Amino acid sequence: MADSINNNNFSRFNGSVYVATDNGVFKSGTKEDGTRVFNQFNDITVQVFPLQTAKVRTDSFLLAGSLFKGVYQISANGKISILGGNAIDAKDEINRREFDARSILQSKVKNDRFYFGLNSQGLKILDYDKGIWRHVTNIKSIKGSIIFLEELKNGDLIA
Repeated sequence: MADSINNNNFSRFNGSVYVATDNGVFKSGTKEDGTRVFNQFNDITVQVFPLQTAKVRTDSFLLAGSLFKGVYQISANGKISILGGNAIDAKDEINRREFDARSILQSKVKNDRFYFGLNSQGLKILDYDKGIWRHVTNIKSIKGSIIFLEELKNGDLIA
């Protein structure tokens, strides 16, 4: 990776290191001589901040939150999808829309629950079950960008 790229976050997933940058997501690989290299991962070329590895029952995936193109879900086989549309089970169309995330946290208390700190519209809570995301609620009373999320042992959330 070039020295001028801002590294915003990194995560280990499926045997590789992924790096979130202002220029997208980069994935580690190894050259024939054994040196580690980082290459742009597929078509994720927009600014990405949070990376969250996730495991829910038998599903494992990586979530990458961008500020401009939504939240990417990267499967163990490298397939990319964006959270939105038919991937989200919601009562109304507005909660099926793609959304931008500045922070992402998987609950330790309720393993299938995910919290998404939005860039300007509060907090979105989704549950995951076998490839389908279910909209739980939005909390809009939090103002500004949510750049940090932490869950207490009792399940309370600090944002």
